[in-house]
Amino acid sequence: MRSPALHAEISSAGAAAPGESNTKPKTETGPGHTTALNNSPREGDDTLTGFDLFSGHLETLSGRTFLVYREAERSTADMWKISGELSGQPQVHFICKPTSDCTIENTTNKQVVHGRVIR
Repeated sequence: MRSPALHAEISSAGAAAPGESNTKPKTETGPGHTTALNNSPREGDDTLTGFDLFSGHLETLSGRTFLVYREAERSTADMWKISGELSGQPQVHFICKPTSDCTIENTTNKQVVHGRVIR
């Protein structure tokens, strides 16, 4: 059996001092936490540096990688890469929603593909 003094010490260890809150601070993984995507631009211009037809990875000069997830649009992005090898890397304009779904437009020929930011 605990002594009354020990019981009082244990009970008051978790109690807040008068005027202080007994709630724990919010963690960095809660709803208010800023993710890498939130720090990335939601819209911008970049230069296409590579595209892999099989994985669907579209890479840009700034280091951003998009996943082109619609199979039919992968051939469009592959043509951008091929034409870029012949006439210089194409410029792209991207617009991303908070869900990370993006439209990526080749500013030379005005073609658009859909993707997600993965890096």
